[in-house]
Amino acid sequence: GAGQVGNTYWKAMWGRMLDLVGADNIAAGRIAGAWGVMNPEYVLAADPDAIFIAGSSWAGRPDAVPTGYATDVEITRARLAPYAKRSGWGGLRAIRNGELYAIEHGLSRALFDYTAMQFIAKQIFPDRFTDIDPVAELRRYHERFLPIAFDGTWMTRLT
Repeated sequence: GAGQVGNTYWKAMWGRMLDLVGADNIAAGRIAGAWGVMNPEYVLAADPDAIFIAGSSWAGRPDAVPTGYATDVEITRARLAPYAKRSGWGGLRAIRNGELYAIEHGLSRALFDYTAMQFIAKQIFPDRFTDIDPVAELRRYHERFLPIAFDGTWMTRLT
């Protein structure tokens, strides 16, 4: 949840996706390995344009941002909202401009991870990806390749 500083990613998973879409990842060179905890003060100093919080349906973590199957978007947004109220975050460009997002953590390890990259790219470079709908693409992937129906919240903006 927002009360704890979690991992960020540089050379793998979300970090690699950010590299692939051409984003400027503030974690690059700031954590020792592929993933780890970044100094919260550095986040304030870096003043990111967008912030992506990885959520999931983790058991036993009542403050985590829920995403994935059977997750209502309003519940996801309600759990994401406290991140915008973290100490100092109100002054961040990302928060001031409404660029706080939740994205399903499992998308970084799935065959349909390209939908997560589409979502990230569309948020960072909206003028370049006007013809892309990552949620619709994830729905199409489910319909074509998976034995279960698409539902829930996999990626969303706070507001």
